[in-house]
Amino acid sequence: MNLGKEYEKYDTVNYTVEHPTQVVGRLIEEGKIKVQMGENGKVTYHDPCNLSRMLDIVEEPRTPIRSASTSFQEMEENGRNTLCCGAGGALWWKKETKGRTHLVRAEQVIESGADTVVTGCNFCYGMMKQGLGPMTPEGERRSCGQRCC
Repeated sequence: MNLGKEYEKYDTVNYTVEHPTQVVGRLIEEGKIKVQMGENGKVTYHDPCNLSRMLDIVEEPRTPIRSASTSFQEMEENGRNTLCCGAGGALWWKKETKGRTHLVRAEQVIESGADTVVTGCNFCYGMMKQGLGPMTPEGERRSCGQRCC
């Protein structure tokens, strides 16, 4: 995604760079991709900082999720006001958070009542998977196995 933002400082950018969620969302809205609605429990979306805060990509990732899920649930802190997963901005190493930011976000996933959390960032995916592990009560299903692009 930085390709479209950073390179224009050095040369003319004659192309559009899009995140996969933007492409998929647009193709669904245009009817070029047909999504089968499924009963897959409550689903929530974690907004990656680089998409939501830096690039203002907030609604596009929700289009495929809402198209495929019967129950989409927003977390308390979402969109441009998302809580960082803990992987970015050296939060993992900051003394005041001591690597706990991902656990705070995992708690918000649980509080949302969602069975599945989806994200558009591989770093966030790893942090959510790691954070939900110790937070999940025995026998309760919490999946980060589904990613939106």
